[in-house]
Amino acid sequence: MFGEETNGHSLRTDRRPAEALLGRLVVVDLRSPWVYIGTLVHWGEDHLLLHDVDAHDLRDSPTTREKYVLDTRLHGVRVNRRRVWVRAEEVVSVSALDDVLVD
Repeated sequence: MFGEETNGHSLRTDRRPAEALLGRLVVVDLRSPWVYIGTLVHWGEDHLLLHDVDAHDLRDSPTTREKYVLDTRLHGVRVNRRRVWVRAEEVVSVSALDDVLVD
């Protein structure tokens, strides 16, 4: 995702996506069964930094990723980490928590 070309811009070096999400609650989906939900404070070439984070290993619960994220959108972030550095190469997607649609 971060190294791919989009309209002639590399997502690794193009700061527009990062600037739009800085300071907002975001959902970071990884290749692994982990999902991170927290405030995006830094988006670098190699890492993202989140503050006040819910770091959740989906292997520890019977719920799906989508259900877990939706529950967080409805009930709030269950913070269990002050800061989390996430390796950019592990990230599948980043989206604002308030972009999660509630039926």
